[in-house]
Amino acid sequence: MSMSKKRKANEDNEQVSSKTHSKKNRLSIDNNQSTIGSSDSAITQTHYAPYALLNKPLSSSEPSHLWSPLDSLNSSFSSTSSHSDYDLMSSLYGSELRTNSNLKTTTTDDLSMIYNPNHQLDKQEICDAKRALSAQLNGTPPSKKKPKNDGISALPTPPPSSDFSSAATKMMERMGYDKNIGLGLNAKGPTKLIEESKQKGRRGLGFTYKEFNDVTAEWNFDNDPAPVEEEIHWCPSSDHIEAPLNLDEMREWIKLGPKKKVIDDEIEFCDEDILKDMLSGKTVFDELPQKEMEEARARSNVYEIIGQSIFLNRAAVKMANIDCVFERMFTDPKTPNNQRSLVQPDEPFYFADICSGPGGFSEYILWKKQWHAKGFGFTLKGKSDFTLHKFLAGPPETFDPYYGVKDIDGDGDIFKSENIDALQNYVNKCTKNSGVHIVMADGGFSVEGQENIQEILSKQLYLCQFLTALSILRPGGHFVCKLFDLFTPFSVGLVYLMYRTFNQISIHKPVTSRPANSERYIICKGLRGDIRDIVRTYMYEINGLQNKYRVDNEPNDIESIVPMNILKENEGFYEYIRNSNNQLGESQIKNLKKIRAFVSNASLKDYRQNEIRTQCLQLWDIPNEPRQKPKRLMYNDIQNELFYQLGNGIENILCNIPNFFKNSVLEQHQIHSLFDYRCTLSLGEPVLLLSCGVGLRSSVFALELKNKDKRWTLLERSSFKIELPPRTLLLAERVQEQFNDGRTNRKRSAIYIIDAYFIANENILFQNGRPIVFMDRYRSLKLFEKTINKPARLDLTPIRIHEQLRLEQMDVQFEKLCTSGSLNQIDSERLWFTNHEIESKPSVEVRGLWIFKFVQHPWTILLSKSHQSKYFHNQINRTSIPAAPSDSSHVASLRSMLENSFYWDFNSRDDSVQKSTFISFIQEKNHNIQSQQRVTHQRTANNSNN
Repeated sequence: MSMSKKRKANEDNEQVSSKTHSKKNRLSIDNNQSTIGSSDSAITQTHYAPYALLNKPLSSSEPSHLWSPLDSLNSSFSSTSSHSDYDLMSSLYGSELRTNSNLKTTTTDDLSMIYNPNHQLDKQEICDAKRALSAQLNGTPPSKKKPKNDGISALPTPPPSSDFSSAATKMMERMGYDKNIGLGLNAKGPTKLIEESKQKGRRGLGFTYKEFNDVTAEWNFDNDPAPVEEEIHWCPSSDHIEAPLNLDEMREWIKLGPKKKVIDDEIEFCDEDILKDMLSGKTVFDELPQKEMEEARARSNVYEIIGQSIFLNRAAVKMANIDCVFERMFTDPKTPNNQRSLVQPDEPFYFADICSGPGGFSEYILWKKQWHAKGFGFTLKGKSDFTLHKFLAGPPETFDPYYGVKDIDGDGDIFKSENIDALQNYVNKCTKNSGVHIVMADGGFSVEGQENIQEILSKQLYLCQFLTALSILRPGGHFVCKLFDLFTPFSVGLVYLMYRTFNQISIHKPVTSRPANSERYIICKGLRGDIRDIVRTYMYEINGLQNKYRVDNEPNDIESIVPMNILKENEGFYEYIRNSNNQLGESQIKNLKKIRAFVSNASLKDYRQNEIRTQCLQLWDIPNEPRQKPKRLMYNDIQNELFYQLGNGIENILCNIPNFFKNSVLEQHQIHSLFDYRCTLSLGEPVLLLSCGVGLRSSVFALELKNKDKRWTLLERSSFKIELPPRTLLLAERVQEQFNDGRTNRKRSAIYIIDAYFIANENILFQNGRPIVFMDRYRSLKLFEKTINKPARLDLTPIRIHEQLRLEQMDVQFEKLCTSGSLNQIDSERLWFTNHEIESKPSVEVRGLWIFKFVQHPWTILLSKSHQSKYFHNQINRTSIPAAPSDSSHVASLRSMLENSFYWDFNSRDDSVQKSTFISFIQEKNHNIQSQQRVTHQRTANNSNN
């Protein structure tokens, strides 16, 4: 072999040996890495640290030091250094790795990269290394998944120390390093480590705000409690005897004055120092970029990450917070003595949501009450409008937005008195002049640059929200409204009027309201009907004046609406307002200082946030889960899901007409007891209605029962447009009503519901595991009728509920349906039904009759001959009881009811029963019962005579 070939072979062997040696070192590092314990938080920025520094254990006497790339740059070690210098470094590093097996901060990939410059990291290795390093720096085990970004920055690196490890110092001294001499060829380079950049956001290099320069600012969390449970402070009743309110005298209370532009002189209802500190605490943030302010606020507010939970915004969770604190008075209102529910059994839960777009408050109420609640919304149209399509937690189909004098085409401006009047009339019409049970108001608007006078700018908003609540709230009802500062006599006068109009009031700031702002809520409990009308009229007149004085060219404004001497004479009220302002002011000042510290020091963070979030959501009974995007379901998916819950084989029964009512039914005596049946008039084409969910929320599908082709089609294609909650399954009829509009007869489409199986995924056939009888389902449907209809929506088809009639009384009912008023010509006469519950009193021609058996065999209902009362009789064991069985065994299942029911088509020629024959059958049955009763009465009389 030639010398050149030998030299080449030796070089190849050396390369192979070098690669093998590097691989062994990396494997050794991997083994050492597996024994890594908890990381020391004092060691940071290890990506570029020499091994001597990384492996040296830290002690309290020897502070850690951050290695800088410039530390290795001097005249003795440059790009032209000899291989011996590099070999010396490599040997020293390898020696330290072999003697120290307790690596604490450097990952395997980091060490491999430093030890072997030829090692190339792939993308996954880099990500894993960063994740592990971040976890070690924060004192937590590395996460397998990337943590969710909560908008809060991680803790920055602690400041570096000035001491190197002894091994690194010796190594650099061999290369000529002197700590007192600058780096570089001419020894003019830096002698200290390069400091970490403190640049924030998009500020210019070197630019700082003098109010936020203290990067070492600290916060004492021990003196910053974070309560989960909150206390209620009701305004105490006054010992002072209040004079009865007189409208004429109240009109003299109004005082005018120049328009206010500042609020720092309003010290009648708070301490001067508190007002001054609060205003100055806000002012320091005027020049700070909004993004920096919000980022620091997010880190400082211990309740911040409670967020929106399953709702569309934070307002919904705020309402849940208030509702819980005040003992569910907004979802389960009670009468003033707390003895019974304020909601009557035959009415839905009525609520109003004013100035509250996009509707977080309403979504919470609908989530709690589902379709049993009827909401009225009133807010500005446009960007402040309700976003019903984003209501995912509760059904928006029972929420009715209204916008004033032009109904749905109005502007929703609450400052206009005519809009308030229109809303009052609309609510009275829908609630039969009863009013709503609760009113919620969450009005506000941007006051950017004028935060200190937010109260002055919001005075008419306060007034109109109070006025609207008094216009539509029923006696005993409750009211909640967002306010801001309460320093001016005008605002305090409004609160005083509410104090006189309700049984109790409270000024409360829930924990979900950010602690550094001026937001608070007035809670008004138990409206007093005897005072409401006087105060409402007074506020109505004030709003008329306010509309006059709010124009720009008007120098004056309404200064106060209740004299100061009246406010101060009621010491309980005056002290309550003053103490409330002082306490909320002190809290706001403290939290403004907290945000200021968090802006200055980006490393600060309130680490109690996650724990507080869990505790609060549990207390308020809200799911601790994020808002989920709903799945889009088609009608066949929902159909299969609901039919499956109803039982196997039910689909064929539901999708077809029941047994036709023929002469054979009467001849074979298939109807034994008239009391076992309920009847419903047939007024149109029978259909099954199925409502789809989110994504196709407005899509309702219909299946015509008389058609042989059993296909679901969109209902609105047949000029019937309705809105139903998702997962609703109903038996109904498409009807054409006739009515007179004062000038001519007109026709209008309507949907008449016969029975309900599911409403908003609630099984109407069962409650608490027990079957619901047919008549009780009718009561639920009458409730549903009140919640689902929206009279202002002229584009929607009205929904009616078929009236249930007793079979034993059908001869009388038929006589009422005859236009002649007599049964003599009933076979040739058309029957007409007039709906007297509707204002226009529409009429519909009767096409037939539904006859439903609601009693389950072997039970039957009979009439007692002796007591003249109905009783339940078991036909198998021959036992009788005076009331319905407690186990509900008498209630016919859906399958049983439909299999034993009948449909009578008046226009059918197939062995159809004549009306006169049917009436004779009813009268004969009743006659037999009456005859038996007369015999019984005679026997009873004879026995008494004897």
